[in-house]
Amino acid sequence: MLYATFPLAALIELFAPVVLAVWLTRRTGKAGWLLVGVGVLTFVGSQVVHLPLNWGLGQIGVLPQDKTRMLQIAVVAGLTAGLCEETARAVGYWLLKRRARTWKSALTLGVGHGGIESIIVGGVVLLTFVNMAVLRNQDLATLGLAGDQLALAQQQMAGYWGQPWPIPLAGAVERLTSMVMHLSLAVLVLQAFTRRNVLYYVGAVVWHAAIDALAVILLANEWGLWAIEGVLALVALVNLGLVRAFRRSPHDVEAEPVPVPLPAPPLEPKPRDETNALREQIERSRFEA
Repeated sequence: MLYATFPLAALIELFAPVVLAVWLTRRTGKAGWLLVGVGVLTFVGSQVVHLPLNWGLGQIGVLPQDKTRMLQIAVVAGLTAGLCEETARAVGYWLLKRRARTWKSALTLGVGHGGIESIIVGGVVLLTFVNMAVLRNQDLATLGLAGDQLALAQQQMAGYWGQPWPIPLAGAVERLTSMVMHLSLAVLVLQAFTRRNVLYYVGAVVWHAAIDALAVILLANEWGLWAIEGVLALVALVNLGLVRAFRRSPHDVEAEPVPVPLPAPPLEPKPRDETNALREQIERSRFEA
């Protein structure tokens, strides 16, 4: 069954964001794919800062490597993720200005941000599956591995193919719930611009950090994969509620309208000449007489 569930999970992770992006861009007009592209760039830009930041904090001990300090790890890692990603999202809104000031545009930007993450994960899952399938029936010693390296490779191979068959699908579920999170965060950060209130940005950072920290804490306490995915699914419902809560926000600012030429006013009849009018009246009197 793993031969089916691994590719299925990868296909969900690869194509679910594409389908959602196509659906949203049809509702945001010509700017739709621009919004998706900016969402992709916000994710890439956030990781360019996020990954070195975590490494640096690890070097100075702020982000500890000791697994017994899991609460500190969860809080710090969650905050760095929230700060980097929501700041990148805010920069994207600032650059787009009035092109991204509506609820639909926020969702479109959000699907670009969360979608590229899902596509990257799906690509890694698919590539790993292909490599493992090729190597499964091959003698690993022929690859030049020996001693501890050979034992480690054999252990990894056995662990990969020894997983219960539904496990890959749990990864696909996690990507879907993560995409819903990015949609809600995109809507929240937008409110900081449309309502001119920075607290919405702060709220997005804190909410992002809380979700990431919760996942780390549940994993550290060995809740089990499906229990963790169940909790994250409940969080996804809260995120859907946030998305709907701002759906009809009066603070949405539509894009600048395209000027439409007005029809020319109707021509007014020329005033009658008074001399001609008097002449017509005299002629009419003679005729009646």
